[in-house]
Amino acid sequence: MPLQLEDVQTHELTEETSTKLGIEGHGLIGVPVYKEGGDAFGTLCALSSSRRTFTEKEQSLMETMARLLQSVLSVDEERDRLTYAEVPIVTLAPGTAILPLTGEMTKERAAVVMDQVLRSVSEEGYDHLILDISGLVRKSEAMTARIMELADSLELIGAGTVLTGVRPDQARELHAQMMQSCRIRIAPSMQEALRITGWTIQPSQSSVEKKASAGTRIRL
Repeated sequence: MPLQLEDVQTHELTEETSTKLGIEGHGLIGVPVYKEGGDAFGTLCALSSSRRTFTEKEQSLMETMARLLQSVLSVDEERDRLTYAEVPIVTLAPGTAILPLTGEMTKERAAVVMDQVLRSVSEEGYDHLILDISGLVRKSEAMTARIMELADSLELIGAGTVLTGVRPDQARELHAQMMQSCRIRIAPSMQEALRITGWTIQPSQSSVEKKASAGTRIRL
């Protein structure tokens, strides 16, 4: 239920504050705005230039605007959660890890991914990082540029990049960007990505093996 004050200049709750703050309005209506979890965010207010009581239609409009604001806040909170969520780097085999990228690779999220990936690759001593981009929701030149930037940075710390999960709608942009570069190797499947990094999958034994120089395989 909205809060209504016919005149903030004379009401006992607001008279002193109105004088101190130099508020010139009179009629006030306020609707509380809450975050997704139920915590209070603030109050959406409207102030009239004259002493008055707001109509039911005006109250309904304010309540609708408050709900819209709550929806915007929920979207912003979800975007922040996705942006700053822990980057899921999974070790597949000694020296090799996979990073599934999902959602939208915004500038802010790319910076978080870059920081966490470089730190993890450096600390764990990975030689290869497989990037699975099948979960990215948008294709764009900016997205491709961020992938290239990540590959360049990984190369500087001694790790190679293999790209997999490329969808048809992503292929053209990636092809255009990679025409002059061989920094990223592209694999059509996870099995091929592992083969590029020197590993093979043995389905019957549910294991990952690495080819030895003599042609034998070492099971892990």
